[in-house]
Amino acid sequence: MRRNTLLVTGAILLVAGGAIHRPATATEPVAHAGRNVNYMKSVEVTEKDEATQRVAGTFVREGLTFHTEGPRAGQVSTIVISGTFENTGGTGTHEATILRTFADGDTVTIEIVGKKLKEDGLSRGDYRCVDGTGSLEGVACEGTYTSTPYPNRMSVVDWEGTVTQPSS
Repeated sequence: MRRNTLLVTGAILLVAGGAIHRPATATEPVAHAGRNVNYMKSVEVTEKDEATQRVAGTFVREGLTFHTEGPRAGQVSTIVISGTFENTGGTGTHEATILRTFADGDTVTIEIVGKKLKEDGLSRGDYRCVDGTGSLEGVACEGTYTSTPYPNRMSVVDWEGTVTQPSS
């Protein structure tokens, strides 16, 4: 029993730690998808108008991305999201830059633009890769995301799209 527990624990650590790395070889777009789990580290309201219920400001979120499909499937990366928002009466827009860092030190910078709808409380938008380092230098990606808010300033973001990685 202990041997099985050690084997399973070791396999989880290898995958979560990024030790299993699939080198980028695709030069054509391939599907990729995943889930971010993040929390609001800080928020600063820079403008507030009680009469119109307009609020604007900046935010920083941090968390993890679980890659479920594509060249990095099975890996976990850290994320830092820095952006701006503007909301009026529960509906609004946001723009942000995401820095995603993998266990091997490779990074990718992603830009997002989205909207929050009062009706369902979800945020939806588009993303695209703008920069990469290491084996992700020259990476291109694009797709869509849906962010679901949870208590305690948490959110879960499901994303899917395509990625084109440079030849290795």
